[in-house]
Amino acid sequence: MTFSYSLQSVLKVKEHEKVEAQQRYSSATEAFEEAATGLYERLKQKEELEQTYSRSLETGTTVSELNHLQNRIRFLETQIRASRETTDLARARMRTSEARLGKKSADVLKYDKIRERKLADYNQERKLQEMKNLDELAVQQFFRK
Repeated sequence: MTFSYSLQSVLKVKEHEKVEAQQRYSSATEAFEEAATGLYERLKQKEELEQTYSRSLETGTTVSELNHLQNRIRFLETQIRASRETTDLARARMRTSEARLGKKSADVLKYDKIRERKLADYNQERKLQEMKNLDELAVQQFFRK
């Protein structure tokens, strides 16, 4: 007699769902990291342009050059706003994926614990049955003598 877990198919489905959730979380994390890196690069460019603009003011330069720098800074500010929105959205997706992964992991753990308890019960029942069989054999041998 071998151990058969009645919820094995459910456990396999839950494990498969957990693997899919892990993949979605990894994908969401990568998307967030890409968005955050893009935002960082744009912020860094803006800071460098603002420093260039300040130096140009101090050293003296043409009005057209200052206007050009201001226009580039404004353009970067629009890109930064869009990047922030993208980053916030990616962060929200990542957190949602993380929460789903946590739930799927808890489900797998729950069904795995149930399987472990059932296996322990099965092993205990087997030992009791073996002890009964040995007791019965001992009684039979005693009466044969």
